Amino acid sequence: MRITGGIASGTGILSPKNETVRPVLDRTRVSLFSSLGSFEGMAVADLFAGSGIIGFEAASRGAGKVVFIEEDRNACDTIKKNMPALAKAGVETGFEVIKSDVMSFCPRSPQWKFDYIFMDPPYSDTEKVLSILLADKGFAKFASGALIIVKIPDRMSLNFFCGLPNAEIRLKRRFGGTDFIFVSLS
Repeated sequence: MRITGGIASGTGILSPKNETVRPVLDRTRVSLFSSLGSFEGMAVADLFAGSGIIGFEAASRGAGKVVFIEEDRNACDTIKKNMPALAKAGVETGFEVIKSDVMSFCPRSPQWKFDYIFMDPPYSDTEKVLSILLADKGFAKFASGALIIVKIPDRMSLNFFCGLPNAEIRLKRRFGGTDFIFVSLS
C-alpha cells in the first residue's frame, strides 16, 4: 500500500496483519481526494482508522492535524510505525492515535473541531453505527461543522436516514468501485 498524492506520494505504508482491516484501494483514494480539493491546514479525524491510510493521505495533502481513532491495538501500533515514513517524506502534520472504541469515545469528546471526519465502520455494522452516532448529541458536538465522509457497503439502503432529523446526506458517490456518502449534521 502507498500514499497516492501530496508531498508523500509513493511512500509505502504498512497495513496491520488483521483480516478485518479493508484498506481503501489506491484508485479509490485518488478519486475521493481529488473530489475534495485542498487539505491545507485542515483538521481531520479518521474513525475506525484500520491502517490509517485515509488520514495519511490527508496529511500528505497538507492537513495540519490528523486524529486516528481505532480500537484494535495492532492497528494502532501499525499507524504509529508508519508516521516516521511520512515525516521523512516531509509531512509536518500533527498526528494523534487514540486506542478506543469510536462509539464510546467520540460522543464524550466534543472539544475538538474537525473539517473532515472519515468513517470506515465494519460493513456488517455500518447501518447500526450510523444510526447510533448520527443521532447522538455528543457526537453532533464532536462533528459540528465537519463534513462526514462514510465508506458504505455496495447498494446499502439509506432509508434509516429518514429517522435521523439532524443528519443530511449531501452526496452519494462511487469512487473506484467503492460507495461513499457525504453527511452533515445540523
